[in-house]
Amino acid sequence: MHFVLFSVEDRLIEDHRRFCEETHWGSLAFPRTPECSDAIAACPEPEVTVGIVVFKCGCDVAIWEPQPDTNNCTHKWIGELNSAIERGDPAENISQNWSNELRQALNTNMYGGDISGSVHIAEQLLSLAKQQLGETQDQLKRSKRAYTFTRRFGEAGDLLLSNKSEKIWLSFEVRKRIREASALMSLLQQSAALMANYLKEDQKQIGYENWVMEVHIKKAESTLNSDSIPRREPGVYSAPMATASHATFTTAEPPQKPISFANYSLSPIIKMPSFGAFRMLFCLLMIFHYFRFSLIFHCCLMDLKMRSCI
Repeated sequence: MHFVLFSVEDRLIEDHRRFCEETHWGSLAFPRTPECSDAIAACPEPEVTVGIVVFKCGCDVAIWEPQPDTNNCTHKWIGELNSAIERGDPAENISQNWSNELRQALNTNMYGGDISGSVHIAEQLLSLAKQQLGETQDQLKRSKRAYTFTRRFGEAGDLLLSNKSEKIWLSFEVRKRIREASALMSLLQQSAALMANYLKEDQKQIGYENWVMEVHIKKAESTLNSDSIPRREPGVYSAPMATASHATFTTAEPPQKPISFANYSLSPIIKMPSFGAFRMLFCLLMIFHYFRFSLIFHCCLMDLKMRSCI
């Protein structure tokens, strides 16, 4: 008798709970789910993706959210590119493969994990390129490799900032959106500075649909060793150069004090808005859903010093 009473109580409790009924989203099926709970399914196309899709049953009313969260889904090519970086494949080749994969994903299905994974790839790939270019002895070959890498790297960045990727960016929580976008732009800036370090021409411009990179070089009159490593004075802000760094977001305004370089005759100036202004620009871009913009990087060589030009 006690067993029967327990079952009845259970049934009464269940009858008072609200549920989101079983539903389908594309090829995915989500079971009947209690209110304020998540239903989980494997990402679409499991043969080419990894991760899970989360579909939330609302708390106030037992109704499914407008659409499931696919930001945990990532194409397997993200892992393949990471493996190529770990192997030390030529950075310019990895950049080309990265760009090709992004283009294909944008024309089919792209997920939030592809953007987050791409930002991580960009950071690791830039470090690899710096290492490989530093080890390339032939100056002409090094210059060509630097240009090829930066052009392809920028092309991948352009795809990540295209209209087709806008929906994915807007699916991110605001803080994550700004963090990933600012990291991406910092890395694109660093790629421009990297190319400037090794260019043989006095000027180079690379135009994309969503941004523009322009480099101007004026050789300083000096007989100092051009292969010396730049030295940053303590407490002085420097625009990202050819040293590996994690792209972080800062609200502090960089000081206007110039950076001095010992024995360094190729010291580019990166002409960019202040980081504070740049952050505001990106906030506005994200909030108002504007993704088309032009960033011009001016790199000049002057008096063995790099100034912020802000």
